[in-house]
Amino acid sequence: MSRFVPILVLLLTIPWRVVVAQETPESEPVQVTGDLTLEPGQVLRRGLVVRGHGLVIDGRGATIQGPGEAGRPGTFLGVGIRIEGGSAITIRNLRVEGFALGLSAEATEALLVEDCDLGGNQDDPEAGWNDERVAGGLRLEALRGATLRRVRARRCWNGLDLHDCRECLIEDCDFSHCSNNGARLRLSSENLLRHNDLSHGIRLRPGEAHARDSCCLMIESGSDRNLVVGNDLSHGGDGLFVRISSGWISTGNRFVDNDCSHAHNHGVECWSPGNTFLRNRANHCSYGFWMGGSDGTVMIGNEAGWNGREDGPHNAPEAGIGHGGIVFVRGAAQHLRLEDNHCHDNAGPGIVVRGHRVADAVDWPFFDLLIQGNRLERNRWGLWLERGAFAVLRGNRELENLEDDRMAEVVDVDDDRGTVAPGRRPRARLEGPSRATVGQKVVFDAARSLGFSGTGLRHRWRVDDRLVESTQVEVAFERPGRHRVALQVTDAVGADTDHVDVLVGSGGAEIGTEGTARHWSFVMGLDPDHRGEVRFVDDPDAVEGRYALEMRVERYMGRDVAAVVAFPERPLDVSKRRCLSFWIRYRNPNFWGFQGPNPVLRLLTRDGYFTYVPQGPKGPRNILWELPDPEGREGWTRFSIPLAGGGGFERSRDGKIELDFIQSISFQFDSWGGDPFTVWIDGLCFE
Repeated sequence: MSRFVPILVLLLTIPWRVVVAQETPESEPVQVTGDLTLEPGQVLRRGLVVRGHGLVIDGRGATIQGPGEAGRPGTFLGVGIRIEGGSAITIRNLRVEGFALGLSAEATEALLVEDCDLGGNQDDPEAGWNDERVAGGLRLEALRGATLRRVRARRCWNGLDLHDCRECLIEDCDFSHCSNNGARLRLSSENLLRHNDLSHGIRLRPGEAHARDSCCLMIESGSDRNLVVGNDLSHGGDGLFVRISSGWISTGNRFVDNDCSHAHNHGVECWSPGNTFLRNRANHCSYGFWMGGSDGTVMIGNEAGWNGREDGPHNAPEAGIGHGGIVFVRGAAQHLRLEDNHCHDNAGPGIVVRGHRVADAVDWPFFDLLIQGNRLERNRWGLWLERGAFAVLRGNRELENLEDDRMAEVVDVDDDRGTVAPGRRPRARLEGPSRATVGQKVVFDAARSLGFSGTGLRHRWRVDDRLVESTQVEVAFERPGRHRVALQVTDAVGADTDHVDVLVGSGGAEIGTEGTARHWSFVMGLDPDHRGEVRFVDDPDAVEGRYALEMRVERYMGRDVAAVVAFPERPLDVSKRRCLSFWIRYRNPNFWGFQGPNPVLRLLTRDGYFTYVPQGPKGPRNILWELPDPEGREGWTRFSIPLAGGGGFERSRDGKIELDFIQSISFQFDSWGGDPFTVWIDGLCFE
């Protein structure tokens, strides 16, 4: 080793500005704890490990060079710059190439990276399906308030990977031509992505249709309330993909003025509820907007044109419709607002909303649609509605579509195809509770709804299957579970909608879920050294009573984990009860979520137990993923398990046990990975 290297390392640890004028040989990473300035044209063949506060690294055009050789992904090793904690760190004017990962930062506050080029790090255009690889330009984890400005990371695996990051600003960056994702957000919320080039995010072999989920921008797993404005998301496998990878939705995001055109598959593919799309473009794709499972979506002023045509991409045609502009199929479609969009020249419908029904008896008809002021021109069909209820159509302009609109198995449609008066559209305001108990009278009121035309408002309500016209509705729900309440108001100018989903409890005597967290224990299936950790907490965010039970699995050793509540001295006689009922919700940040059948329930004594395993047509089933009502992905879902078996659960008996002598109850969960996860249970009772 050169005799100058120890001196260099010493200098780099001094907390004031130093200038490094020589090229250093390959060696261990340089430890940087103070300001660092490199010489223009310098090539440093060692990575940097950065720790500290308020320090500045100015590359002045220098390069940090890794061992990678173009076209040989396995030769790209290590991390060019690794930032480990600290705050107010600035890195500028550096080129980093030849590494598995150009820059990584973890648990750092107020990081600023600007005018850096991190392209030329690991890329793998020939890779198969591979969602968990950490490679490419930048990986930021557990950061708050980071800023990336004018950063390049082209032709990498992922240009930018944000994991558990908050309040970051990403602007004027170039993460284009990446083979997996231009940018990927996971568990990352309240970030701003503005005016970036994320185009050509695609990994595709000749003749292949699926593009292996490569896309320009991936948002998944609890990435909420992000603002994505004015980005180039064109020419991707998908342009924008809002994916549910672990059963954890991403909601409250706003996508404004982005170009998602020329995608191999979908300009926008979204499987999460509660997101807003304003003035985006999704043209010349297989589908413009594919919105399966996107309840509560707002789409205003978007363009979807020339999609699914023979002279462009036309992959994965949907039965009956082929392709289309704005397409809600193969998932839930509740509480949708589609206004002032321009859908034109599509090979299928301009707009299609089709309730989901498949052979395994999943039946999610659409519910509560507002389709207003859209221009539907030169499509095969202008509008296709199928299998649902409670829609209002106002002021849509349809010109030169090849075939008449399709409407099948749709009830309670308020359809006005005539022109509407100019003016400001009304505003619906629904006031009423989101929690109730069976038999309790509750009132829903629309008195604060606003009309501006002077012609008066018409109020239409749909409460589950009941249609009412009045300003106010009084209801006493007869069964526990989720109940949908929707309001539509119309006048001479237009229409508006509002809604609330009401969770109705049974009011039964709870067992172990009402302020009794201290009574619970756990058993972990793969924990011979008893290193697993599970905390039980009384959570005031409850459906029934004052508390729910929170089960926080903080150290997961693998296989399964069971929460157990025991009452050995006071065994239960449930022989005259029909079912075991409970509410459940969860958060699992592990990429693959839960595996196998979940949850598995047991009723136990010292001498034996009954086991209840969720079942589907093809065998054991994970009902935490395949929820019976789609809105359950956003929170609570209620289940009732017949004690005799059936109803989607298979009962088995082991040892000596009868329903008149139950000493404990257990809930068993099985996650793919070791990440901590949380499950909430409420309203546990025998009915």
